[in-house]
Amino acid sequence: MDHQGMEINELIDRVKTELKNAKYSDSRIQALGTVWNRLKDYMVRNGKSFFTAKIGMDFLEAEYGMTVYKKLDSLKKHRARAVNVLTDYLLHGIIFPRAKQPVRTYHPQFQMLFQGYIDKKRADGIAEDTLKSYEIYLGRFSDYLNSRGIADIRDMDEIAVLGFTGTFVRYSPAITHNTLCSLRTFFHYLFQNGFVSKDFAYTVPHDGYRQRTKVPSAYPKEDVEALLKSIDRGTRRGNAIMQLY
Repeated sequence: MDHQGMEINELIDRVKTELKNAKYSDSRIQALGTVWNRLKDYMVRNGKSFFTAKIGMDFLEAEYGMTVYKKLDSLKKHRARAVNVLTDYLLHGIIFPRAKQPVRTYHPQFQMLFQGYIDKKRADGIAEDTLKSYEIYLGRFSDYLNSRGIADIRDMDEIAVLGFTGTFVRYSPAITHNTLCSLRTFFHYLFQNGFVSKDFAYTVPHDGYRQRTKVPSAYPKEDVEALLKSIDRGTRRGNAIMQLY
């Protein structure tokens, strides 16, 4: 799907079709439509016709005062769900079922945004083991931003990014490299979807790490026997090799 946005009426029509195909009842779709109508009014007032993930979050904050997406009451959950189905279809082209993988808890101000990124990667087919690593890296980043008093991802700057990468000194080169790569991908996502005005992926330093192929400490018996048979024992070099063996 187009990550830069989709005309709101077209998006809603497509989502309605997907929901009907997923056997959602007419009453449930109508209930979501109540929130969508208010979203359209909000967008008209702000001169917007193309919906983006960022507009969805701004709408929930401006119209319903929702900045924290944890321990919501049933009404706020419904409103968040109405926006989430639009965002899911916009970013992934599908409607996610309500039953999801266990959700990792980040600091409340980042929960919806960070979990949305994990959901996108899962929809892209990223392996669960890799997703668990992403969750660990984002959890550390969430902790760091919160410790710096950052209450909104839009308040993040280069100093915060470099400060976080400066905490990697206690990690192994491999973990440092993987974390830096994961951050770049995450920052691209934030910028491409309008959550931040600058792509901080270019602020993340390069570490020069190169993964090396490990030399096996032991070889299979068949390989050793094949190697020995290939040695020409009639030469001085061959005899020297056999003596070493």
